[in-house]
Amino acid sequence: MWEHGGCLGNVQQVAMNGHGNEALKYFERMCEEDVQPDDITFICLLSACSHAGLVDEGMDCYASMVTDCMISAKLEHYTCIVNLLGHAGHLQQAENMVMAMPWKPHVAAWIALLGACRIHGNAEKQNVLRNEFLKWSLKMLLVMCRCQTSMLLLATGISVRMLNIRERKKGG
Repeated sequence: MWEHGGCLGNVQQVAMNGHGNEALKYFERMCEEDVQPDDITFICLLSACSHAGLVDEGMDCYASMVTDCMISAKLEHYTCIVNLLGHAGHLQQAENMVMAMPWKPHVAAWIALLGACRIHGNAEKQNVLRNEFLKWSLKMLLVMCRCQTSMLLLATGISVRMLNIRERKKGG
């Protein structure tokens, strides 16, 4: 009955339709039947809680995932939590979650946070966060351009070191 840790079964189906309480019931049933949930199961649960406005339940699921199931949070989990908190109007907590990510926040997390600001009419916070997002985006774009340039140089057989040597010879 439980395919792929339950997520591809009933938990996922009800989660996709925003039935948070029903998804939680299926999850409880999984646990009663000793079916070990996986990271995808928790993404489904967090998403269902977010769409149903079940903030406390979603945060309990997240805590259970990390402490009881020993599953490390991935980008998707963080984004679901940002969405969960943001849609419920807990904008500061959502922003704290974005800033607490163990890696640079992903575009999806920023968009969830900006969307929550828009939904709750917090234009001031939205403008501040938009500026932060733009700074971050520009930095990422520069990094991507540098990587693309390095790959192009490597593909043509020119190394950055060769370019540096040629520049020094021209200068002096």
